[in-house]
Amino acid sequence: MNKKVVVSTLMALVAGASIASAAPQTTWDQGEWQLDLGAWAPKAKVDGVSSDTKWNFNGGLGYAISSKWALRYDYHGLKTKAGEFKTDGDEHEVNLVYSLGKNVALFGGWNRINNDLGKLGSDTNNVAQFGVATKFPLAKNLALYADGALGTEKTSLWEAGLAYTINKDWDLNAGYRYVDTKLTDDNNIKYRGFLVGLSYRFGGHKAAPVAAPVAEPEPYTAPAEPAHVYNDYYLDSIRRRPAPGLRKSQNGSHRSRRQESSGFDLQTGRQHGLRRFRGLQRRPVQAPRRQRGQVRDGQRRCFRPRTDGLQGREQSGLDQCHGTGQSGQPPRRRLGT
Repeated sequence: MNKKVVVSTLMALVAGASIASAAPQTTWDQGEWQLDLGAWAPKAKVDGVSSDTKWNFNGGLGYAISSKWALRYDYHGLKTKAGEFKTDGDEHEVNLVYSLGKNVALFGGWNRINNDLGKLGSDTNNVAQFGVATKFPLAKNLALYADGALGTEKTSLWEAGLAYTINKDWDLNAGYRYVDTKLTDDNNIKYRGFLVGLSYRFGGHKAAPVAAPVAEPEPYTAPAEPAHVYNDYYLDSIRRRPAPGLRKSQNGSHRSRRQESSGFDLQTGRQHGLRRFRGLQRRPVQAPRRQRGQVRDGQRRCFRPRTDGLQGREQSGLDQCHGTGQSGQPPRRRLGT
């Protein structure tokens, strides 16, 4: 009894991880290797006739070509004990795996299944297969996994179980596996049983994250010193006030009426019309200075020669000289005269 317990314990320890006998990986790092060791106890059945279970060795090796692509090889024993019959076959798989994300991966490749029934005969199937592998977390370090595939030669296979992450490099799993493939034209042979496995990962490196572009600081430019301002009201008024005879045009420049009529361009200094303007400014016309004794507009005034040595004018003619008449008051001016 103790001997059987020891043998069973050793077999369970040898039942390390394999790719098919372990939780499938859906993500990996470029250049990473995965070694899988495990065991499973299949039971064969053909046309209602069954064999007894027997522990078989499973193993596998995987390499990550990139962070998306990986190449895998798997081995599974297909040996069963004699019941109504026994088998002595094996299975070899080569698959190319593509990761779709954290939880899903696709795989496809070739599977060679050797069905050896001893005295009953044997048959080998070369199967082209395509499948899907999934892995979903249930709790911390615990996940549910499943994978399945369909292939030629009437072949289908699937596996499901639980995976426990010991640390970042070690995984432990337990599950159930099923294989159905062609034996004869009329019958298929089926293998099914429980499995255990252990996986170890090493090597590889994560792709360096792409750094976000950092904007280079612009070179410092010292601010320009403001022009010197003369706080002089007189100078400012001269600079701002247009010259006499000029008026501000629509474009902001000052032009005289003569310049506008002659087509003179103040900015280029060119004459565009037939008339030519020789100066940029027009001299204001000044009224002649009034002489002493000159009569202003609207006034009447006169001077008489001296007739006496005292006052220099005739008192008798004062009213007539100023045009006041007999009343001594100047006549009122009418509007419009």
